[in-house]
Amino acid sequence: MRQEFYAMTKNVYFYYPSRRVGGAQLLFYRCADWLTQVNGLKIFYIDYVDGYIKSHQENSNIIFVNKSSYKILDNAIIILPLSLLMTYKKIFDLSAQNKARFLFWSIEPYNFTWAFILNGKFILPKIVYKKAGIKIERLSRLGIIRYMDYHNYHSMYSSFHIKEDPEVNYMPIPFGDDNRFISYHERKNDIIDQQVLSFLWLSRLMNEKIQLIINLFHELDNLKLGKKIVLHIVGDGDCEELIRKEALSHDNFTTIMHGRVLGNELDTLIDSIDIGVAVGTSSLEIAKRFKPVIIGNPSLYNELGNRMDETHSKEYILLSQEIGFSVSHPGHYISGQLPFEDLCKAIISDYERKAYECWQYVKDNHSMESVGNRLLEGINQCYSVDHIVMKKELESLTQRLWLPMKVISVLRRCLQH
Repeated sequence: MRQEFYAMTKNVYFYYPSRRVGGAQLLFYRCADWLTQVNGLKIFYIDYVDGYIKSHQENSNIIFVNKSSYKILDNAIIILPLSLLMTYKKIFDLSAQNKARFLFWSIEPYNFTWAFILNGKFILPKIVYKKAGIKIERLSRLGIIRYMDYHNYHSMYSSFHIKEDPEVNYMPIPFGDDNRFISYHERKNDIIDQQVLSFLWLSRLMNEKIQLIINLFHELDNLKLGKKIVLHIVGDGDCEELIRKEALSHDNFTTIMHGRVLGNELDTLIDSIDIGVAVGTSSLEIAKRFKPVIIGNPSLYNELGNRMDETHSKEYILLSQEIGFSVSHPGHYISGQLPFEDLCKAIISDYERKAYECWQYVKDNHSMESVGNRLLEGINQCYSVDHIVMKKELESLTQRLWLPMKVISVLRRCLQH
């Protein structure tokens, strides 16, 4: 249920102008759309006149503002990606009297830290990064910087030598339509007596995902469960033919390539399988349909199919065990990792509970409802910070990082010539 607690109207601006469609643009729009239904909030979206979101939006309650000509109302909240932290003053050019506050959302860690790295290394003296880190930690504690997941958070904190805080303010991404959650009463109860066990891989067949699929092929090859194994692969991409050929070399299970499947057809397919194997938001797509989802380590096998490191043989978990919302970058786990076969056996022996745990994980953490309420908490926290304090903290950080950013920029240009 939406929290409706603003007695006086508050103005909230989303800043992500773009003429292209992408995950980040849709993320900002979906959050803006959800907030329009909260009493006491007036929602603005800053975009190009011909921007993708402005051209395709369906919610007339969002007020679209032209990127080239707008004025931020006093005492507003401005939500924007962390990558714009170094340029936010130039973008908005607010008057000294304007009490607007900022909420920076870290949705792609390297878009910010890249400006301070040369050839993959932090080459400036460590003290430069540590002093900036003190300011970043302060802004994070105030809720001015919020992190999509542990990967974003860890990247920032490790880059600037900040001690990690277990009380970090996460603001995970929502995924899909909340109406696509299957109801508890539609669930599949048991698979223990089935003669056929079906798995589903759901993701783009791109180069960065190849190793994950090869891992899965080898795990299924070695699976000894006394059942016929079928693997459904849904997705398209540059490596589709390569995967198709690789599948032919594995005889211990059957592979069915479906190509790209969307909408109701995808829901029907997910409903027909038993166990999902995925990484990223695809894992959420499967779990929403009341299916257990296995998350694995992308680097267990080399290109020849040989396990690279036997010490990492227990790198598989259920989606519900992931902490820090890092579904796109698995690896930050709680205890309970199991070898692939052992995890499959655990799922089969307690199927309904394992499926429920994954379903509930998505509902609690990645539904639009849960993310929207976290966003409201973030807006509240920003309003609780004195605007003068916020302004001083942000200016202190950007001033400290301006020279290092320029030095790296000059060195990068020199190396390119």
